[in-house]
Order: sequence, then C-alpha cells, then structure tokens
Amino acid sequence: MPDLQDRFAKLRSVTPPALWREIEQRALRPREEVPGGGSTRSRILAGITACVVFILAVSLYVVPALRGPKSGLSPSATTSEPAAPLFVPGAPRSAAVAEANKLVGLTILPPGSLARDRSQVGALKAEGGMIGCASNPCRYAIRVTRWWTVPLSMNEALSWLHTHPPAGLYLNGNSATGKHYVSWTYQDRPAPSYTVAELTVAVAKDGANRSVIRADGAVLWVPPRSAAEHVPERIDQVTLVGYEGDTVTRRRTVHGDAARQLASLLNYLGRNNMGSSSCPFRAKNATHYTMTFPVDAGPMVFTEWTGCFNGPLVFVKVGGRPQPELSTQMQSLGADGGMTIVTPVESFIECLLHHESDCKPSFGGDLQSADPVQMFCNGLHQFSDWFSTDAAQANGEDPAFAAAVQGQLGGVMMWFTPNEQQISDPQIRADADAVVADALGMQTWTSSSGTSFTSMMDSFNADSEAFVARYCA
Repeated sequence: MPDLQDRFAKLRSVTPPALWREIEQRALRPREEVPGGGSTRSRILAGITACVVFILAVSLYVVPALRGPKSGLSPSATTSEPAAPLFVPGAPRSAAVAEANKLVGLTILPPGSLARDRSQVGALKAEGGMIGCASNPCRYAIRVTRWWTVPLSMNEALSWLHTHPPAGLYLNGNSATGKHYVSWTYQDRPAPSYTVAELTVAVAKDGANRSVIRADGAVLWVPPRSAAEHVPERIDQVTLVGYEGDTVTRRRTVHGDAARQLASLLNYLGRNNMGSSSCPFRAKNATHYTMTFPVDAGPMVFTEWTGCFNGPLVFVKVGGRPQPELSTQMQSLGADGGMTIVTPVESFIECLLHHESDCKPSFGGDLQSADPVQMFCNGLHQFSDWFSTDAAQANGEDPAFAAAVQGQLGGVMMWFTPNEQQISDPQIRADADAVVADALGMQTWTSSSGTSFTSMMDSFNADSEAFVARYCA
C-alpha cells in the first residue's frame, strides 16, 4: 500500500545505512515464531524503534544542554512537575528498576483484583511489549512484570482497561490481539536513567467470569558515565587525526576555546545502550577520527567510527584502558517541525581539520525557535493527508479503515502527543487535548466498541479542522 511505503521510506531515511542493510538481510530470512505470537522480524522492528527513540531522546536532552540553560523544555500546562532534565546523563541500575516498577504501578486495576506471582493462563506467560536493542541480547533492557486475577469477564476487563488508561503515558502502537489475549502498549518520555520507557497491559480470559491482567514495565537503561570518562574542565588542547582506513589523511593540534568546546561536547554524550557494537575496523576506506587530550591519567583518546551498526560511535581509552563506548548520532528538530539526523562530533572535527574559521558544534535546526503549537499543527496536516488516503483505500469498509488509521497513529504518537504536552497556553492546550483524545479513541477502537470508526474519525476531523482554523499558520 502507498501509505505503508511512505512510512517505510521515512523510517529508512532516519536509519543509519549499515543498520538498514542488516535489517534488510534479516527481514529476508525465514520467519521464526517466538513465544507470545511475535517473530524475529517484530523484534528487529523493535530494535529500529528503540534506535529512533534513542536518537529523539538525545535530541531532546543533549542538544538543549549544549545550547545553554534557557533552552530547557517547558513544563506542561496541566502539571506541577519540574521541567525535564537537559540531557540523559544516565543513572544507577537501581534507578532504572525503580522507573520500571513505577510504570507498572500506573496500571489502573478493576475493583477486586488480586495480585499473583505468575500468570494463571498460558496466553500471558510470554513477555509483553516490544522494547529492545539493535542486537540481542539487549543488555540494558530492564523489565518488571506483575499479574492479577480480576472478577470480570474478558470483555468487561477490556472495557475497564479501555476506559482507565495509565495516567501520564501515551499510547504507542496498536492494540495487539492474539488468539487468547489483547494488549496495549503505552510509552513515557525519556528520563535521566533511560532513553525508552513503556508499559504494556494485557488481558486474557480465565473462565467465564474471570480474567487475568499482566503489566510489563520496561525501560532501556542508560548507565552513568564515571569521572574517568570525562575530559577535565581545565583542558585546553586536543590533537585531531582523520583516517581513511589505516591511512592518516589530516592532522592538527587545537588549543583554547575550540579544544574546550570539543571536550564539552564529548562529555555530554551518553553511553551507547543499543547493544553490542559492530564497526568496520578492517574496512580499507572506513572514515574515522581520533581526538587525544593530554590528561594526568595518561592520554585520553576518543575514536569516532562513522559506519557502525548502531550508528556513529565513540570509543574511549584513558591511559590505554578501554572505557564504554558512547553514542554520537542525534536527531535535530527544526522550527518547521522537520527532523534530520546530525552527527555533531564528526562535523565539528571536519571543520577544525579543514582550518575553517569560527568552528562550532552544529545541530541542524534551531531547537529554541520551534513553536510547539506549529509542531502540533504539522502533525494535523500530516494526519489529514494520510487519513484521506486511508478512507479512499478502505472503500467504505469500517474495519479496513480502522486498521489503516491505527497503523498510521501507532508510528507517530510518540512525537505527536509530546508536542501537544509542550503547549503552554491553557485555551490552546485544551483544544489540542480534545484532538489527542479523539486520536487515542481511534487507536483503541475495536469492532465491538459499539460505535462506528467512521463516526470517530468525523469527530477527529471536526476538532482538528477547528484547531487548524484557529491556531495553525
């Protein structure tokens, strides 16, 4: 279908070439069923999603931090919580486990629910959700699972969960329907200890008037960097070397502000939490760079490889001792709502090696000028185009129309909802809330909902058109 092809092309445009080639190779392999009805292909797609969300997380936190203290995210108009941290610094594993437990605690259970230490039915024994890395095993994926029996039929339990979603999270992806279960996956924004966080709530039948609910809280943890991994603030010199394979192509020693700016940029990078790295160390023409700072513990050497499986990575050695690798690829959001992949370390080094004047780290678009209202408007314009195509292709068939729209929403709600949450004007936010509520209703619609999907789309279109007429440029 054309809409699927468009989404696939957009996903490919923000995926590192080396990673995409591996995805294509794996997708061509025979399908292998895994517990819970999933497949190896679905886990690969989970890895892609984790990559994209990780990039978005870095763009939301690292880039504003480098721009200065005034560029933090605005707090929500309907919450008293403090603004989000300026970057994802990492935290002890216990903090990530606590966050996973917190996610499970957001599950709103029906009255009379009883906690269990395991699943009472086979359908809910497999792990829920799709959180993962670009490679397995996913070392930094942390999961906490709870089960309950509830004194409701499966349909009654589904109705309860549908009308009592977890507070503060947004639905990411369609409801999954297996032979004996139904589940929803919700997502949270990144936090100091993780780049991805999700809550999957599933329900299965356990007799005529009883059901089992399973909740999986999962996060993709970012370990903290130790003091040994940071360049000292007093540093004012760095030696840069550019390579093509084993051949040195350029060399320069930089002093003063430029050296300190590069050190600051490297200090802000987060650890790679996307799985084991695979870089072209033996490739004849592989471009890479070394950045060597003279420190008391011995030379501090950062080596950036641009063609790694997980995207560009920086490897660190202090006095010859290896440290954990860092991720340098970021996604920059421009004032027009467009998203581009940027590699600030590589571009900054290239500028310095070419002896250009006024070299500074480049992050693409100006994040500070991005208006959350217009970002939200951009989403509405995109939905209008997509849903018009979906309606034409469905040819009046309500289930086909619902499936197409839910597929579209599942891929972008992780950006659409946070844009709405950044709107600070109370009236504009209230009008945007109505549009998001319509979208969430469409995401959770089933043929047994008692209302037509087309009528729900009519409500979404009416609220969207009213919002566009009032606020969109």
